[in-house]
Amino acid sequence: MKTTAQKNRHPGRVFLAKSKNRPYLAACPVHIVNAEFFLDLKLQKKVMKLRMQNRGDAAVAGMVIYARYLDRDGNVIGADNGYIVLNFSNIYCAPNETTLGSKTVVLPYQDICGIEAYVGSLTFASGKTAEFHVEDYSLMPAQDMLENHMSEKEFALLRRRFGKRCVFVPHMGKDTMWLCSCGAVCQDGICAACGMKKKHAAYLASRKTTPTLLRLLQIRYGALRALPYVAALILLVSGFAVLRQYADRYTNVTLPAQRLKVTRQFMEEHRYNEALGYSVNKNQGLLYEEILDAAVAHYCEIGDFDSAADYEKCREYPEYEAIYRAAARRYLQESDEGCTEYALSTQDADLRNQVLRKMAEDKRTKGERDAACALALMMSGAEGQSYADTVLYETIAAYLEESDHERAVAYIAYLTDKSRVAEVCQGIEAELLDKGQYENAFAVASITGDTGVFEAAYPHATSVMVRRYYDKFFPFMSAADKMTFLAAAIAAEDDVAAITSGGKAIHSSLGELCDNALSVACGDKYVLVLQNDGTVRFFGEDTHGQGKCDGISSVIDIAAGEGHSLLLLADGTVRAYGDNSVGQCDVSEWRNVVDIAAGDRHSVGLTSDGKVLVCGSNQSGQCAVTEYTDVVAVAAGDYTTVLLFRDSTMAVEGNLSLDALACRSWNDIVRVSVSNGHLVALNSVGRVMYAGASATKSASAVDGWVRVRHIACGDRASYGIDAHGKILSCGEDIPNLNGSGWESLKR
Repeated sequence: MKTTAQKNRHPGRVFLAKSKNRPYLAACPVHIVNAEFFLDLKLQKKVMKLRMQNRGDAAVAGMVIYARYLDRDGNVIGADNGYIVLNFSNIYCAPNETTLGSKTVVLPYQDICGIEAYVGSLTFASGKTAEFHVEDYSLMPAQDMLENHMSEKEFALLRRRFGKRCVFVPHMGKDTMWLCSCGAVCQDGICAACGMKKKHAAYLASRKTTPTLLRLLQIRYGALRALPYVAALILLVSGFAVLRQYADRYTNVTLPAQRLKVTRQFMEEHRYNEALGYSVNKNQGLLYEEILDAAVAHYCEIGDFDSAADYEKCREYPEYEAIYRAAARRYLQESDEGCTEYALSTQDADLRNQVLRKMAEDKRTKGERDAACALALMMSGAEGQSYADTVLYETIAAYLEESDHERAVAYIAYLTDKSRVAEVCQGIEAELLDKGQYENAFAVASITGDTGVFEAAYPHATSVMVRRYYDKFFPFMSAADKMTFLAAAIAAEDDVAAITSGGKAIHSSLGELCDNALSVACGDKYVLVLQNDGTVRFFGEDTHGQGKCDGISSVIDIAAGEGHSLLLLADGTVRAYGDNSVGQCDVSEWRNVVDIAAGDRHSVGLTSDGKVLVCGSNQSGQCAVTEYTDVVAVAAGDYTTVLLFRDSTMAVEGNLSLDALACRSWNDIVRVSVSNGHLVALNSVGRVMYAGASATKSASAVDGWVRVRHIACGDRASYGIDAHGKILSCGEDIPNLNGSGWESLKR
């Protein structure tokens, strides 16, 4: 802060200057704007304060300053050029900003008339450091001697700025200099300006309780001169005591009565905010609760429930139930839709049901059936459920009349009393089947328990349509029906096996296998065939004992790995035969299984609640599938597991070199088959999609296939059967498929 005593004079402050010939701080981004010395009287320490400016692009978190002092002739004070090192480690200076840093210093005994400083190093906020040299900076010219005194105004300004314990002292190098309370800087034992002794000044600096004025009078003029001031102080204190008595009387008697009158007037005028503000405070309890009661009652009466809730929350323990009930009664009486949110929040079940019923009736009158059903379903209790069923049956009948079967089926599931479902849905199943709406037919049948709908529908539906309802569908199916549903009409490995339209199993290398075939599965140089009576037949090389499954009955699904066979029995258990070197046959504990798949050295099962079971090798992460839920089908390749979900999407785990696993984004998938290097998927309209590695690119020519019913992946080839029973193939090492039976396969 500049003083007004003399122009360009700054007692106790030493400024940096820059050369006229060279720019200051040419290489360093931090500029030292000025330096100040001051004395901390409490700590009795001398402190240097630097003001620095960051003109660079990076924030500074610390720096090292090299400084030296100059005498009045501009000479350096001290030996070895007199440099001192000041480490400012706890500073932060952002780009284009100015900051302060302070450091305790030891000053020489000579008079200090100038200071020369430069930045030795910088530490940036990023952690990087930069070194600088004195040659990069200009030298400081010598400065004039500073004034040895300061005026009372200057002294007051400095005290106001830096506090009573911090003052500027010119010529701080001299230990004999001391600061008098009058503001003069003295050298001898007695102040030349006011005559105070140095020891008295030290006594004043250490005292805090006695007022400064009295201490000055006591020390400089004696106790007698303080008597008039003491008498004036006594009279002033006595006057305050008298005024306090009258103030207490006004506060305790007159003020409450006046506030009470004004507060009641505000309440009568419904100015409740002003009443609360004028009634002293809620701790005193002057009409506070009464004002809140009146405000809540008034706003509930006029239907402004938002304002009523705002006043209620001003209580220490707010209770909103009265507001909710008032809103419910208002809606029932006046049909005020603006209060429905509060009305539905009431804990009174009967009152809430009345509100919901009235709202539902209003929606029914307007023809908004969906909204009426949603409101009716929110009702509680036996009466509420009965009313909800009435609204639901009415809505179901209306949608059936409009042939909107999808909505009708959706509302059937919400019925509590389903005794009238058969009556309402009479004929709906047959109509849905005729129109090909198999999913709606399954939904109705799963509610009514009509197994005939399932038996009539599943031969014509894609597998995923049935699997969306498999948890309700499977309990109604016989073992033979489950076999038909899970059957695979084609399978492939190095060779390919399929089932002809006459029910005969054929193999590209082994020729005709057996009759009455329902499903086939290919392993490494062997084939499994599931016959119509649930019996398993084995053909090929039995290298690991996988052929021991031959002749097993009560089987509804089969799967073949590299050296092990999996059988799914009608009771939901699984049996495994063959190679168990890595635990791929440890399936004896599996229960409630509805689908199986076998990779080269691992086995996968799907339970009726959509969970996945797995055992065997996890070399490529193919067994990391147990956390998935809502799965409806599984498939397995050499080191890969594929899951098909209820929403017709899929997930792939393992070491399958697909193109960025693009198949994860596919949807509407109904079947999937996977091998070592690629997979193919079939959607609901009979189109086939491919994903795989470059080594199996020749097996990707499936885009032109249409109306496909069955698919299979070979080692380096893809196979399919279209709606006419014609076999489709692409890839490498495809065997000769022109023999007997291959011209007409199972559709």
